[in-house]
Amino acid sequence: MDTTSIPIVQRKQNDDIAQIKNRDDELGFVSSHFHEFCCGQFDEEDGQEGMLSNTKICKCGQTNVEHRKDYRGPQSLRNSLYCGKIWRNRINSLKYVQVATRDDPGKILEHFSRYWKIKDAGLVISVVGDEIPLKLWRNFQSKLVQFSRDADAMVMTSGLDEGITKSVDKVFSKMDQSYKQRRVPVIGLSPWNMIKEKNMLIADPRTFSRTSQKQSKWNVDIMTRGDTRLCHGLGYHMFVDFAHDKARYYSDALVGEYTEKVMKYRHRIEQKLMELNEDEHTAEHAQLSAPVVIVLAGGNESTLTYIDLALKAKLPVLVIKGTDGLAGFIANANNPSLEFGDFVEDFFQYISVSRTYTEREKSRISCQLKELYQNLQTDSEECFAVCDLEKEVDFNNKILTVLLNSSTRHPKRLSRILSLAVEWNMLKNEQVQELLTQHLDSCDTEMFHETLLTAITTQENRLDWIEELIGKEITIVDFNNFISKNLHQLYERACYDYGMTIWEDIAPTYLYRDEKKSDEVKAISDRKVIVRVLKNLFDRYEDDFVATEFELQQKTDKSNMRALLPERPGNYSYPYKHLLIWAVIFLRPDIAKFAWRKLRQEPLQSAIAMCYLSETMKSQIDDRFQNEKEQLEINKKMFEDLAIQLLSACNVGDENLTQLLLCCPSTVWGGLSALQMAASGNVTNFMAAQAVQKFMDDIWNGGVFVDVKRMVLLQVMPILVATPVMKVRVPYILQKTEDLDETYGRKGGSKFLVRTYQKFKLYFNSPRTKFFYHNMTYFMFLGLFVYMVLVDFKKAYVTIMESVCLAWILTLLVDELYTLGIFPTASWRATFRDLIGLTTIVESLNALLFVLGYCVHHLEPDQTFTKIAYSINLVIFQLKIFKAYIVDQTLGPQVVMVKEMTASMLQFLLILLIFIVAYGTSSQALLYTERHPSWNIIRDIFYQPYWTVYGEVGLDEIADDPDCVDDAKFCRKQHSLVYIFLGIYILLSNVLLLNLLIAIFSNIYNVIFEKTSAIWRYNMYFLTYEYQLKTVFVPPFSILVHMARFLRFIFCCKCRKTILGNQITLKDNEYHRVNRMQIEERKNMFQKELKETQTSLTIQIQKIVSRLDKIEETLSSDHMEMTTVKLDRLNSKRSLRGPSRAVMFTKMAKQDSIEQIKPLTIEDDLQSEKDENSTLHQPENDNTMAHKRRQRRMERRSARNLDQESDEDNDEETANINLSNNMWPNHVEENGNPAVTQKQLNQGRR
Repeated sequence: MDTTSIPIVQRKQNDDIAQIKNRDDELGFVSSHFHEFCCGQFDEEDGQEGMLSNTKICKCGQTNVEHRKDYRGPQSLRNSLYCGKIWRNRINSLKYVQVATRDDPGKILEHFSRYWKIKDAGLVISVVGDEIPLKLWRNFQSKLVQFSRDADAMVMTSGLDEGITKSVDKVFSKMDQSYKQRRVPVIGLSPWNMIKEKNMLIADPRTFSRTSQKQSKWNVDIMTRGDTRLCHGLGYHMFVDFAHDKARYYSDALVGEYTEKVMKYRHRIEQKLMELNEDEHTAEHAQLSAPVVIVLAGGNESTLTYIDLALKAKLPVLVIKGTDGLAGFIANANNPSLEFGDFVEDFFQYISVSRTYTEREKSRISCQLKELYQNLQTDSEECFAVCDLEKEVDFNNKILTVLLNSSTRHPKRLSRILSLAVEWNMLKNEQVQELLTQHLDSCDTEMFHETLLTAITTQENRLDWIEELIGKEITIVDFNNFISKNLHQLYERACYDYGMTIWEDIAPTYLYRDEKKSDEVKAISDRKVIVRVLKNLFDRYEDDFVATEFELQQKTDKSNMRALLPERPGNYSYPYKHLLIWAVIFLRPDIAKFAWRKLRQEPLQSAIAMCYLSETMKSQIDDRFQNEKEQLEINKKMFEDLAIQLLSACNVGDENLTQLLLCCPSTVWGGLSALQMAASGNVTNFMAAQAVQKFMDDIWNGGVFVDVKRMVLLQVMPILVATPVMKVRVPYILQKTEDLDETYGRKGGSKFLVRTYQKFKLYFNSPRTKFFYHNMTYFMFLGLFVYMVLVDFKKAYVTIMESVCLAWILTLLVDELYTLGIFPTASWRATFRDLIGLTTIVESLNALLFVLGYCVHHLEPDQTFTKIAYSINLVIFQLKIFKAYIVDQTLGPQVVMVKEMTASMLQFLLILLIFIVAYGTSSQALLYTERHPSWNIIRDIFYQPYWTVYGEVGLDEIADDPDCVDDAKFCRKQHSLVYIFLGIYILLSNVLLLNLLIAIFSNIYNVIFEKTSAIWRYNMYFLTYEYQLKTVFVPPFSILVHMARFLRFIFCCKCRKTILGNQITLKDNEYHRVNRMQIEERKNMFQKELKETQTSLTIQIQKIVSRLDKIEETLSSDHMEMTTVKLDRLNSKRSLRGPSRAVMFTKMAKQDSIEQIKPLTIEDDLQSEKDENSTLHQPENDNTMAHKRRQRRMERRSARNLDQESDEDNDEETANINLSNNMWPNHVEENGNPAVTQKQLNQGRR
C-alpha cells in the first residue's frame, strides 16, 4: 500500500499507535524479566519533615505502605517498572532501563537488540579507569572515535560523571553523527541506589510524558546522591540494583562498594557477550553478540576486582601507557628492575588521594594485587597488552593482538576478529600471519568466509587480504563454497555501501518491495533477481548454478524421500566469473583484475565480456552519474588492453589456435564468441588488433590470395579461376567450416577436377568476390531505375521496366532481411540494437514507398504521387552507395565522419532555429501593419532568414512592395529597424554560428582521425560477415535460393542449423588446448609484467642513488669553494700590511714546481697568518713577554673578526681579492718561476 496517499493526520495517528504498542511491549518485557530489590528497612528520603508517615517516601522511591507490602523477607524482589526515554534535545535522547544483579544477562542483551536496536555491533569496547590525562586526551579522542566507527563498535562504561566516563562523554557527545556514518552506541552502567527522584523514571505506556511534569521538559538532569551526578552525554543507561542488607539504603562511605558490585555485574554481561559469540547458533537468538575488549586507564580498588575477574576469564585487556594507578601496575608488572613492593607502594599512593584506607582495607587490596601480579606473570602478556597512544597504529594493533590471543580456540570469534583486522588492514600482524599459517591445510575454512567477505566488500583496497586467502596456489578458503553461500551477501553489502545508485539504474524493472521483506536491499539481492538483472545486462546469459540433489529431488519428487537427501548448498561452475561481474558492476577494478587473473576458463572471452558489460552499463545508467560513467570507461579500457595483450601473446604462440579462440562459441558466456561480444560492446581497439585483422583478412579473402590486378581480371573473366592465375591458400579457420579435401594443396594429393571444383567453390564463396558481384549488380539496378524514372516512365500505364524494378527491389529487401536474420548476434534484441539502425529502417521504408507508388500508379492514371515517390526512392538508393565505400581504408572513416557531422549539424540547426524565428517574426511584424491569416505568414518567417544564412540577403524582400494592389495597411512597407535587425542577424548567423559549426566539424574530424584504423576495422567486421552470409546468386536471382532455404527450414528440421549459418564447434581436446594456451599465456604475461615492474623499480633506485651522489659531490665542492672564499677575504684584509700570501707562495714555489704544490688547509693558512703577523710587527724594544701578550690579543681579535668580515661591502671585497690575486703571480715571476694563473692557484688551494 502506498503510504503517501494516507492523510498526514491519519499517518501521525498510526505512528502514535505503533509507538504505544512498542512501549507496551517493552514494558511487558521489562516487568517480566527485570527486577528491583526490596529494602529491608525504610530509609526516609531527606526533606520530608512534617509529612505523614504513610506518605513519606523511602530512598528506594516507594511510600511507607508500598514498602511494607512488597517486602517479603531479606533480598526479596519485585518487578521493575523503570524503562523509557528522556529527551536531551530535539534530536538526541537517553534511553534507560533498570535491572537487578540477579537478572539474566542474556535477557539484557536481548533487550539491547529488540528495543534499543543494537544488533550489528562488531566489537564491544569496555572502558574503565580514571580520567585521561590532558597530554593523552587528543590522541585518545581520535583513536577511540576512529576505532569505534571502523569496527562498528559498541562502548560500555560507567554511568557516573566521573573518571574515564567524563572522557568518553566528551568524545561521543561532540562527535559528528551525520546520516552517512553509523552512530556509536554508548551504554553506561550506574548503581540504582545513587539515583534521586526515581518516580520520574517510571514507565507510562499510555503517554510519553512521565508521571512527573519535570520529565516532559528537555535537558532534564537525572541527579545522583552525594557529590556525583549521572552522565547525560551517553545514549543509553542501565541502572543496576543489588541486595540491601545494610541498615541504610544509601551511604557516602559505601559508594566504592556500590561501584564494585556494578562492575561485577558488568563483567557477567561481557562474559555472556563472549559466550554468545562462540555459540554456533546465535543467529537463532535475538540477543547481541560481539567480541569484547577492555580498555584500562588508571584505576582504583573497585577497578582492581573487575580487572582481576576479566583476566581470570581470559577477556582481553588493553592498558593505556602513561596513566598511573592500576594501569601503571599492570604495564610494569613484567619489568625485572622493579619489585612487587614498589608496585604496591605506588598504587596506594595513587588511590589515597581520594580517600583514606584502613589497615584492613589495605591488607585486602594488597592480597588482590599479589594475586593479580601472579596471574600477570603466569599469563606472560597473553590476554593483556600495553598501548602507546602516541604511536599511529599501536592502538589498533594492540587491540587486535589481545583479541587474537584470547580467541584462539573459538572459530566463530576468530572470524569476527579477523574481519576487524581486515577493516584496519593489519595483515602484517604477527598473530594474524601465524593464524593464517595454522589454517592453511585445514579443512574447516568456513571461519574465514566472513573475513573474505569483508575484504571484498570494504570500500578501501584490501587486495593483499584477498591474495592471502584465495590468491595463492594453496588457498585458505574454498572459493567455490564461499561464492555459493555468500553471493547474495556480496550484492547486499555493496548495495548498502554504495547506496544502490548503480544497481537501481541497471535494474529498474526488478526493484520491488515485498511485504514479507521489509528491507528492499535483501529483496533485490536474491539469486533469482541477480540472474534476471544479468540477463538484462548481457544479451545472452546462462546461469551456471548447479542445484544440489536435495533441490533436484524437490523439483522432481515431492515425496518424503527427499528428507533423506543431504541439505548442502549448490555451487557454481565458474565461481570467479561471478566475482568478476560483481567487481565490474560496483566499480572495483582492482578486484576485477584479480578475479580475471584467477579465472580458469576462457580469460580472453571474459575480458571482452567485461568490456561489453561496461559499455552496456554506461548506456543504461543515468547521466547524473558522470563519475561512474568515467570509471566504467576506465574499466573498459583496462580489460580491452588485457585482451589485446593476451591475444597478441597467443598469436605469437600458435596462430591456428588463436583463430579458433576468436570465433569459437564460449561455454562460460552463453555460447557467444569473442568477436561477437567485441562487436556488440563497441570494443574497437580489440577489433583493430593484428591477430583479429589477420583473421578477418582470411575470412574476407576466403582462401583467394591474389593482388588487386589479378582479382579484377578474375572478376571480369571467372574462367581464369581454373588456371594458375588464381592462387589458393586455405586458412585454418576455413578448413573447419568448409567441406574441403584434407589433401588439398599437396603434390599428388588430389585430382585436377577435385582441385578445380574446390577453387571455384572458394572463389565464389569468398566475401571479397560476393562484394564485387553484388555491388556490380546493384549499380546495374541503379542505372535501370534511373532510366525508368527519367525516360521509361509512362503516365497512362505501368511499364515492364517498372515491374522489373519492383521485383528487383523486393529481392534486395528479402536479401537484406535474410542477412539480418542469420547474422551471428546474441539475441534478437542485440540484432535490433547493433544492426537494425536508422539506415536499415530507411531502406525498408524506401521499399514500401516504392510499392505504394507502384500501386497508386497502377490504380490511378495520375502520376504526381508516384513521380514524387520514385524521386525519393532514387535519392535513397543513391545514398546507399556509401555502404560500398566502407571497404576502402580512406573512404570508410570519412563516411563515419559524415554520419557524425550530420548528427551534430542537426543539433546545430536547433540553435540556428532560435535566431531564424526571432528575426523572421520581428521583421514581418515591422514590414506589415496588418495581415490576413494565411500559411504565407509562416513561409515568410522562415524563407528569407534561412536563405540569408547562405549569403542570399534578399533586400527586395524587406523593401516596399510595388505590386501591391490591396489596401495600404495590408501592403509591405520598408522599416529602418528591419535593416538593423538584419545586420545583427547576419553577424550572429554567418559569423558566429557558422564558425561554431566549423569548430564542431573540426573536432569530430580530429577525434575520428586519431582512431581511423580502429573504426575502419570495426566496420569491416560487419561488412565481412554480411557478405559471407549472402548467397552466391546475386539479386534478383537470389530470391530462388531464399525460397528453397525457406522450404527446407519448414520441412527439414535437421537442415535448420546449416541454414542459420556455420557454427564452429570444437572437440573436447581442441577446447582444452585453446583454454590451456590462454591460461599459460596469461601467466607468462603477468610474470613478464612483474619482472618489468621490478626492473623499473631497480632502475629508479639506481637513479635516486646516483642523484644523491651528485648532490653530495656538489655540496662538498660548494663547501670547499666557500672555505676558499673566506681565506681569500682574510688574506685581502692582511694584504695592506704586507704581501703575506705572496711571500708564503713564493717560499713554496722555491721548494718545488707549481705542479707539485700541495693543497693548503685551513689550519695551515691560519698558522701562516700568525707567523707573518709576528714577522711584520716585530716590536722595537726587547720586552719579549709583552710582545707575546700583544700578539695573542691580536690573534684572538683576528679570530673574532673572521666571521664579521663576510658582511662588508661587495665591491671592496672584490677589489681586495683581485689585488691579492694580481700580486701572487708577480712574486713568483720575480723568483724565476713561471707565472701561475688564477685557475691553477684555485686548484692548488683545493
